[in-house]
Amino acid sequence: MLLYSYCYGRGGRPYQAPNLPMKILSWNCRGSYNAATVKAFKAHVKGNSPDIIFLSETKASVERMKVVLKAIKFANMCVVEAKGIAGGICVMWKSGFSIHQMEYNKNLIALKVDDALCDWLLEIFGGNKRSESSALNFLKELIFEFGAIDLDFSGNTFTWAKGKWGSFAIKRRLDRAIRSISWCLAFPKAVVTHLEALNLDHTPILLDTNPEDCFAHRPFRFEAAWIRDNGCNSIVEEAWNDETRGPAFSKLYKKQAKTREALHKWNKEVFGHCQVRINLLMDKISEVQKRPPAKENGRIKEELKVELSE
Repeated sequence: MLLYSYCYGRGGRPYQAPNLPMKILSWNCRGSYNAATVKAFKAHVKGNSPDIIFLSETKASVERMKVVLKAIKFANMCVVEAKGIAGGICVMWKSGFSIHQMEYNKNLIALKVDDALCDWLLEIFGGNKRSESSALNFLKELIFEFGAIDLDFSGNTFTWAKGKWGSFAIKRRLDRAIRSISWCLAFPKAVVTHLEALNLDHTPILLDTNPEDCFAHRPFRFEAAWIRDNGCNSIVEEAWNDETRGPAFSKLYKKQAKTREALHKWNKEVFGHCQVRINLLMDKISEVQKRPPAKENGRIKEELKVELSE
């Protein structure tokens, strides 16, 4: 899988850093129907808050990808359907971004992103059956033709593995992001992170155009995991039954507010913030993946995955 982007200014003006931060998540998901894959996908979306998501090897129809789009609350998508049970690529993006579909085929989706200060093109390659040598030659030709640069990255060295542990394990860096010189000037702080391979042999990669973007307050959401804790019911019952006064609509508002505050406090002090726990487990998985091949490391990794899926 390959992310390529280049930027062009307007009216010959000098390049300036655009004011529209964006995160792009790219993953060879190896099928969008598997329950474990869906859980891993949702964990990455929730933990990294991407604005654009590219999935290759979806092995899915347009109708199936509409279900995925709705599940993660994205607004738009471009889909190339799978042929039978093979192939399939899809790009999804949130509302609030001016993004236009330029070109697509079974291996490529090209999008134009309109920014306040410059427009840029995002080309995403994936889903083809190139051999390792031909894929490497294709990458070299692309870099040479456009004067592109392979972005540095943080996280695991490799993005694909065949075989879990031992001397027969094969690891490669197959997924990467490259950019043109013009795009480098427009987004000088952009970084690429290799995320944790939670369920499959391919590691998702995350491109962040502005990693120092300010934190936005997250609205309250009821977490499904709370239901499995016996203390949740008592917290809700106690807060809801607390005495309130005023008109009916005012009482309802106050009960909702008290319940929300009680759950927030209980989650922080007793249950433990769900996303913090998820991030901690994902960090542990990433740490184990960096260790030398060994059966013990494989056992620890599988145990962490089981805990994450609960």
